[in-house]
Amino acid sequence: MNQKTKQGPSVRVSERCKRVIEELAESMEISQTEVIQKAVEALRRELYFRQMKEDFEAIAADGKMASMVAEENALFDSATSDGIE
Repeated sequence: MNQKTKQGPSVRVSERCKRVIEELAESMEISQTEVIQKAVEALRRELYFRQMKEDFEAIAADGKMASMVAEENALFDSATSDGIE
């Protein structure tokens, strides 16, 4: 069974969303499934980096934690003596 005929889970979307998926697939010359996969991956990455940014902001706002992280980073910065800066 190839990818084109394989039936997977169905997801209900609005007519507008369906049209956008179709338009993107046509303009990008990829399948609608690939459009959805790329959109999901982009959203996953966006959420990951947003959470990472929030975590770094929380560390920076906590003076004690920021100091601990800076000390730990200094240890790793001096871990090698290969002369590369």
